[in-house]
Amino acid sequence: MGAHPQEAALVRAAKQGDRESFAELARHYQGPLYGFCYWNLRTRQDAEDAVQATLLKALEYLDQLEDDTRFRPWLYRIATNVCLAEHRRAGRLSPLPDDDGPAPLADGGPAPTEALRRREIREALQRAMGTLSPIQREALWLFHFEQLPYASICDTLGIRPATARKRVFDAVERLRHELQAYRSLL
Repeated sequence: MGAHPQEAALVRAAKQGDRESFAELARHYQGPLYGFCYWNLRTRQDAEDAVQATLLKALEYLDQLEDDTRFRPWLYRIATNVCLAEHRRAGRLSPLPDDDGPAPLADGGPAPTEALRRREIREALQRAMGTLSPIQREALWLFHFEQLPYASICDTLGIRPATARKRVFDAVERLRHELQAYRSLL
């Protein structure tokens, strides 16, 4: 969807009380919001709760959105605030994600040594991600996974372009440093 006329029309209809229009917006953004919130909060339950809180706040305050074409950055700003509030409430900066352990090997799956290598890489990445601050994770997520341009990241996070570039750069450099010892596994 993005800032397309169809999205703006759904926003306008939702502002006028059309619940199905808001439901369509929520369905479209639920997956990306979950990824963003999980990236920031690192547990499934917290991410699910954050998505729900974000969508409820968006519905409650939709009439305050002045530019109907700016729904996406506005929604992500709400999600950012919800995630930061959860970090403050829980008194944590960046815990490691929950993990149900390695997925079982399927027939024809990777050899045990390959599965072990993948697990080591995943665990190293999780530890490295845990070293990022919430603001670094947000900027990195929006840039690399949502593939937003810096201008949209600025709108979403309420920061200047130089600050957005610095946060992404710092996050990448931090990950590069933290993962240096694991380069041989790649």
